[in-house]
Amino acid sequence: MMSDMPLPTRWDREHYQQLIHWLQGQADDGYRQFHQKILADADTPLLGVRAPVLQAAARQIAAGDWRGFVDCSADGTQEETVLCGLVLGRATAKELDDIARQYIEAYIPRIHNWAQCDSFCSHCKGLKK
Repeated sequence: MMSDMPLPTRWDREHYQQLIHWLQGQADDGYRQFHQKILADADTPLLGVRAPVLQAAARQIAAGDWRGFVDCSADGTQEETVLCGLVLGRATAKELDDIARQYIEAYIPRIHNWAQCDSFCSHCKGLKK
């Protein structure tokens, strides 16, 4: 699934923009239209990238330079915000220290709809500890 987009070992703005371009290529217009109806968030642009694609990317990113990714991430689209939350949830499950908590606390105000909240909370397994 992610073989089309080899992920960098270190994140910067240029690599992040390459990821955004790749996500745009993964968009499914039919799914975007469906998701737009149930999301009911007219303020958040939606590409229409399916959850399994975002989850696969999050697994790879969380295994590497997740802090660099989160530092570069933006909220330009629904998928960007969700992907950041998925990465944080996976990464902090492995190492929930004070720095990880700071990243989580900084991310929470970025959540603006139920789907962003659900995807983030369902992957924050480290918070249960």
